[in-house]
Amino acid sequence: MSPERKNLALRQQALVTSILSLEKPEKNNPLLKVFSRDSNGHDLTERLGIYQNNLKATANRAITIAYPVLEKLVGESSMRLLSQRLLKAEDFHTGDWGDWGEGLASIIETSELADDFPFLSDVAKFEWKRHRASRTPETGFDRETLTLLESNDLNSLYIQLPRSLQLLASDFPVDTLWDAHQDQNNQQDLKKTLQRELETGSNEYHFIIYANGIHCVHQRISQQEFLWLSSILSGHSLHELLTLLPIFDFSSWLKKAIENQYISGFTNTQHSD
Repeated sequence: MSPERKNLALRQQALVTSILSLEKPEKNNPLLKVFSRDSNGHDLTERLGIYQNNLKATANRAITIAYPVLEKLVGESSMRLLSQRLLKAEDFHTGDWGDWGEGLASIIETSELADDFPFLSDVAKFEWKRHRASRTPETGFDRETLTLLESNDLNSLYIQLPRSLQLLASDFPVDTLWDAHQDQNNQQDLKKTLQRELETGSNEYHFIIYANGIHCVHQRISQQEFLWLSSILSGHSLHELLTLLPIFDFSSWLKKAIENQYISGFTNTQHSD
């Protein structure tokens, strides 16, 4: 590598590191001191604040898109602060801001909000799963694969779930809270339901989240169905599933799953999550 290209690489490295740090550059930073001007003679340290502000604004915009209800709950200023903390904790890998932001729930769990609002991190998990599901459109159930059920070898038969399907267990009715911020017509009824459920506070809630065509859907499910779906995602065959959960009503579930479009079909190939 020529000296010129080496110098350029070092200068770019220093600039990117300083931008992502979200902090003002130290005056004695040797890289920025030696390579403080670009090829046009512009002072890179003066531009740093502009780059950082653009990064912060883009990151904040990305998580407000992924977490619209969370923003309503905590407010714009708190959301900006959370996005800046997330920038320091979670790398931006893919070049698509829609793929960034999964770690927000962890940021909330260690924030000042956690003690007073313990449900917020689960709201974030719920919204992130909806966000991911909405970016994974599905084609529906392959009815031709039903013929595989005629096989006597259930050890080599596996249930296929949609790529978008995700599960969440929570101590809070985060679905009711989310719905209360969507349906203006039934908002008062939903808020009353939410208040009643929060006051009870004795149940664990289980959710399935998936794409139904181009739409994202979430539903409450029983603990048994949650365990059943979790076991499918873990790669168990149909025989293993029926052995692990012998009281589970597979026939009724299959009809329901097909009608609600959260099963893709059957296969002889094992898939593990």
